[in-house]
Amino acid sequence: MTGDGGSIFRSVRRFLRTPKGLLLVGFVPILALAIAQEDASATVPALLVVVITASLFDIAAFQLLYNKWIFPSGAILTGLILAIVLAPTEPAYAEIAGAVIAILSKHALRTRLSNIFNRPR
Repeated sequence: MTGDGGSIFRSVRRFLRTPKGLLLVGFVPILALAIAQEDASATVPALLVVVITASLFDIAAFQLLYNKWIFPSGAILTGLILAIVLAPTEPAYAEIAGAVIAILSKHALRTRLSNIFNRPR
């Protein structure tokens, strides 16, 4: 690839080698199996609700707290984890509340360096 396309490809490859990227790669087959096993008309909307809610809330939190725009990779993983844990039959308000609580805790439960869920070794 040439130009900007090559740098995007390199950035994606670099991201997929990080812990977040590896988790994302690991979650894809789990979610694919869940969608295949359960009713896709229930699982896909539930998945989208938690991932989109977590992502939008994380973007807004970073903008309000740090005046910074981010790509919400951590929030996407949080949403995927919630989608795996919650039953697709849960009401939408429970999915939304779970996503909001998870992102709030990420920003509230912090040390000087990072949130307590991602502590450096």
